Amino acid sequence: MTQHFKEDSKVKRILWMLFVVVALVAYTPVCSADVVLTDQNTTVTIDPVNGAGVYSWLVNGVEQLFQQWFWYRVGSTGGESPLETLDNTPGIV
Repeated sequence: MTQHFKEDSKVKRILWMLFVVVALVAYTPVCSADVVLTDQNTTVTIDPVNGAGVYSWLVNGVEQLFQQWFWYRVGSTGGESPLETLDNTPGIV
């Protein structure tokens, strides 16, 4: 029971870090380097520029994720667009 609680807390911490990174990427100038988060036996790699999104999540050297990214839509018509296409120009709302 205690081991399950520790693993659950670790996953929640990693997901929170991932959320913070995605939020920061949405509000900062575009960079060309991948974002790599590492915590003990876990590494998450994010490509915030080219649409790959979160493309690697290794736990003990085993891949846990194929790909995950975030999309948005304005209004009820039209298609979705990937997060990296948002305009980060200051003053644009």
